[in-house]
Amino acid sequence: SCLPKTPLELGDKLKKGKVDEVNQFLIEYYENELENIRIRLIKKNVHREEIINEGLENHMKKNYNSSITLLLTQVDGLCYDKTKKLFFKNNSKLTRNNKYKPEIEEILANDTAMLLKEFLAPMNEPTAINELTSKLERFPVRLNRHEILHGIDYNYGTKINSLKIISFLSYINDVLN
Repeated sequence: SCLPKTPLELGDKLKKGKVDEVNQFLIEYYENELENIRIRLIKKNVHREEIINEGLENHMKKNYNSSITLLLTQVDGLCYDKTKKLFFKNNSKLTRNNKYKPEIEEILANDTAMLLKEFLAPMNEPTAINELTSKLERFPVRLNRHEILHGIDYNYGTKINSLKIISFLSYINDVLN
């Protein structure tokens, strides 16, 4: 079968149950993009160069536990540098309504320079990465920041999970810049 060319085609393959095919495509895509991602991350976060390089080197050396934990810590760091708000902290206005949106989403949503609000779609619903541990059974993939950084999950250190965190960090960098 031919390779998908758009996110819509990838979504269509997922709906057809071709998860392994989509995973393989994304693994190859992100492995080929690693250097470009590194350059973009460092260009916008010069003072984090050593940490970013170490995280990506850990990935390339197949030290996935290390790459995941190190790069995951940088998500909030990038957000804080730009906005003094965090990704992994709920918007306090929503907490009492039992809803979750990253604290940073409100600032980005009100940013007049943010022309494509669709880029914020991943922040509008809880995902496995930021969901409460008690609600994780809703997700087919259990890659959760809280469980990783607090030592609850010890099976997260895989190539695909490392690439997911690299992709996530790249996304955060892109929406902030």
